[in-house]
Amino acid sequence: MPTPVIGMAGLIDEAESRRTQWFEQEGDRIALLGPSAVSLGGSELLWVLHATMAGPLAPLDLQQERRVHEACRAAIAAGLVRSAHDCSEGGLVVALAESCVSGPRPVGATVEMDDDGGRVDLALFGEGPSRVVVSVRPEAERHFERLMGEFALPWRWLGRVGGEGLVARRGGVTVLSVPLDRLDHAWRHGFERHVA
Repeated sequence: MPTPVIGMAGLIDEAESRRTQWFEQEGDRIALLGPSAVSLGGSELLWVLHATMAGPLAPLDLQQERRVHEACRAAIAAGLVRSAHDCSEGGLVVALAESCVSGPRPVGATVEMDDDGGRVDLALFGEGPSRVVVSVRPEAERHFERLMGEFALPWRWLGRVGGEGLVARRGGVTVLSVPLDRLDHAWRHGFERHVA
């Protein structure tokens, strides 16, 4: 901290080709583009729980960063994905939660986390570069798989959009289950609670 912020403006040739960060359609498949390497070093979790900024960051590979964003843009241009959300501040579970509640209506999701035997908090809240959560139209799943293969980048299916909350499982065991109304309230009223 402080994290530098870059503001940008641009033109989109076709307004219909834009994608939002929120999940739109139940039944869409959720994928994570990018590496699995994450860290709690310098993370929001470490700051929120311990008011500390310390520890090593996850490694950054600029070539992989480029491939991830090129692959994401290609999938969007091909009409394969409905939403795309960076997986940065707060880690994977925060990106998923925001995707569930930041749109016009809350939509749930169920995902299966990597079961590598590591720490659950790291899997849920670990932060790392070059990671994007996308929701893929069911009829486009095979096309999406082929496209990701062309870009030679790490990615994996996580789960599906739908349900009454955000559910994360690991090795078949539920490690997180939060109802949509609770997520929605926290996201929409968090700032005013923080400054009250």
